[in-house]
Amino acid sequence: MSTWTAAQLRRFGDARSLVLTAGASDERVELGMVVVGGDVFVRAFRGEASLWYRAAVAHRSGSVVVGDDRFEVGYEPAAGDDDAIEAAYRERYGSTAAMVATPEARAATLRIVPVAPTRE
Repeated sequence: MSTWTAAQLRRFGDARSLVLTAGASDERVELGMVVVGGDVFVRAFRGEASLWYRAAVAHRSGSVVVGDDRFEVGYEPAAGDDDAIEAAYRERYGSTAAMVATPEARAATLRIVPVAPTRE
């Protein structure tokens, strides 16, 4: 796996949301996301029962669209960054971040990683 470039992380940080797909599916979901320590994270506010979360975990890959940029990505369970991720959600989304501050949402946190070398 590769890492995001600084320019790509700025694109994620500047965008209000991303559009995620899992596996070869055409099903898309628009989600809020945060950048913490050079990584991109998403949370399922409905927890592990969320359909998009289950698909992402089952396939472990897919794509995300941020603005005009599309990235082939991998999905990894995120562990250990809960407080920093929650703080980033609160800073970015204000009071609506409470939806992803529940134990269920914490359990359904994924790190999004690029699967191919990234270029500017």
